Amino acid sequence: MLANHLRTLLQPNEAVYHLAGHDLVFRLNSEGHQARIHLIDRSLRQFRFHWDGVPLQPRIGMSYCNVRSPVKHLYLLLGELNTIADMSLASGHPENLQRRGAAMFSRI
Repeated sequence: MLANHLRTLLQPNEAVYHLAGHDLVFRLNSEGHQARIHLIDRSLRQFRFHWDGVPLQPRIGMSYCNVRSPVKHLYLLLGELNTIADMSLASGHPENLQRRGAAMFSRI
C-alpha cells in the first residue's frame, strides 16, 4: 500500500523494493536526489491508511546514502540503512548514512 503510494513520485529508471518485514528500499537517480529525498519524506509523513474506518499514520524512519555500482555486500549496506532508519524514528527526519559515520559503510 505504501509502496504503491510512493511509486507515483518515482522518475524513470527508479524503483521501490519491498524487503522482509516492513522495510522498503528506493533506488533513486543521482540527479537532484537530495531534494527528492525530502519530497519523499514529506509524502511519507502525509500517508494514512484506514483500518476499520479509522485513519492511521504509521511511524516511519528514513535513511539514505549515495553509492556507486557495483555495490559489494549489499546485505551489509541494507543492514546499516535499517539501523540508521531506526535513528530516524527518534529524530523525525531522514538520516544520511555517511553523515552518521556508520562503521560498516566504509567496508562496503
